[in-house]
Amino acid sequence: MNYLNIHLKMVLAYMALLLFIILFLFIGFITFF
Repeated sequence: MNYLNIHLKMVLAYMALLLFIILFLFIGFITFF
């Protein structure tokens, strides 16, 4: 159960990082044009 909780937190952190990168690229794309 503890291992699953740690794994879930890692997946959530990875998804948040991906979302942040996508948002950063999207804002950069809008400012470029």
